[in-house]
Order: sequence, then structure tokens, then C-alpha cells
Amino acid sequence: MTEKTDKQKAKDEELQRRKEELEDELERYANAGVVSPGLVKAARWFSRILWMFMSALVVYLLYSGWGAVTQDKYQEAVQRAIDIKKTADESKRQLNEEVSKQQVTEAKLSLTELELK
Repeated sequence: MTEKTDKQKAKDEELQRRKEELEDELERYANAGVVSPGLVKAARWFSRILWMFMSALVVYLLYSGWGAVTQDKYQEAVQRAIDIKKTADESKRQLNEEVSKQQVTEAKLSLTELELK
């Protein structure tokens, strides 16, 4: 029995808190010069619907091929990417060769120093 009354009290407190929140909201609307809270709610719903419509439009445009490139431009972009990759690979290979040469030179220098000691 106590559990039911505790639940009922908690529910009543929650309802009272929500009622106070709504009264505060109405008071804020009145202070802001809003003619009707119903208009604010309607504006909110209009905003939500407009947002959903715009989102659907963006998805439609994305999947309908809007802004699609021609096959020639696509092939050109692919070729540029391949060329860039080749250039990067060649630069990396040259860098690795230079590093290897430098390491060999350092090793020879170390051996020479050891022989001189």
C-alpha cells in the first residue's frame, strides 16, 4: 500500500512540476510579446516539417545523380590520381635510396674510425 502511495506521490509531484514548467513557459511567452502560444507551436511544427522536406530534398538530389560527372572527367580524375600515386611512389623510392646510401656511408665511416683506433 505504501509503495502505491509513494508512486502516486511521485507521479503527482511530476505532474505539478510539469504544470509549473508550462506556466513558466506561458509567462515567458507573455513577457516576450507573443500573441499566442499556439502560434509558437505552429511555427515549431512548420519548422520541423520544413527541415524534414529539405533533408528529403538533399537525399533525393544526392541519389538522383545531381552533380554527377561525365565519364571523361571521371577518367581524367582517375588518371590524375594514378599519376600522383606514381609520383609519390617514385619520390618515396628515391628517398629510401638516399637514406640507404647515407646509412652505408655512415657504416663505412664507423668502420674506418674503428680501424684507425
